Amino acid sequence: ADVERIGGVLLLAQMSSSGNLLNADYTDEVITTGRGSPSVIGFIGNGSSSEEVVALRAKVGESQMIWTPGVNLAVGDGDMGQRYGHPKEAVLAGSDAIIVGSGIHGADSRQEAAAEYARESFEALCEREGQ
Repeated sequence: ADVERIGGVLLLAQMSSSGNLLNADYTDEVITTGRGSPSVIGFIGNGSSSEEVVALRAKVGESQMIWTPGVNLAVGDGDMGQRYGHPKEAVLAGSDAIIVGSGIHGADSRQEAAAEYARESFEALCEREGQ
């Protein structure tokens, strides 16, 4: 039977917070579960580690998206165990979209911060695609 696709889900494959309990076996199981599913549009990866995003992209392939939290223009560790990588590095490693929290809501000008994250990620996407 034909199923009308209304939307989709992102499966959590990696986490950027320090001390998380996700390991490579978990990531592989999530990818196996979601690969090829018409309901899964992609996976959430670890934006704080470009190496992990590269590995996730290699396992996922190009047919599904990777979204990455754990990015911030101020790279490093947060106050509550967060780890941040630069949004450009996440996109160059294979992320299709970045998820930004504190980098925007903690900024003096949220509009300017959002515009800067958009610019950084778009420029990285153009660089990755050779445009």
